[in-house]
Amino acid sequence: MDCLDRHFQVGKKFHADYICKITSDDPLIDPVLTDKIIAFFLQNSEKFDYVSNVHPPTFPDGLDVEIVKMESLENAWKNTTEQNDREHTTTFIWSNPSKFKIGNYENKSTKNLFLSERWTVDYPEDFEFVRTVYEELYKKNKIFSTEDILDLLERKPEIRSINKKYVSKNKIH
Repeated sequence: MDCLDRHFQVGKKFHADYICKITSDDPLIDPVLTDKIIAFFLQNSEKFDYVSNVHPPTFPDGLDVEIVKMESLENAWKNTTEQNDREHTTTFIWSNPSKFKIGNYENKSTKNLFLSERWTVDYPEDFEFVRTVYEELYKKNKIFSTEDILDLLERKPEIRSINKKYVSKNKIH
């Protein structure tokens, strides 16, 4: 699947200056965090071609947000020949820091949540974890944050154990 082409063509069609990438296997994405990362990128747009919160990852796996300038996306689109780069859209960009200015938005807490939390969906247990979080939080507030989920997991640690065996599989980008 050529996601790089798909993202580039959509950006081109709508005359985008930037593309913000959030993947569908991350259904617990935090809109407040996403806004903070976008604001960080816009405030530093002269310094960076690409900003994410995954290089290095410090938030739970499943809260991945990436923003890239359209001209950098076009550069990747024109110059990469690797299937992996085309499938994952931004790989060519963040793996070439000599060609692109890379920024990262880091978790400000003292704990690297990437090492202990898995909120993405790759396995049936991940789906069960996400379903349980939604069952617990959605009925109270249709939009919930990272802090809401962490509070829930503090109150009900058994939820965290649903997919705990896969935390070691968190992908470092």
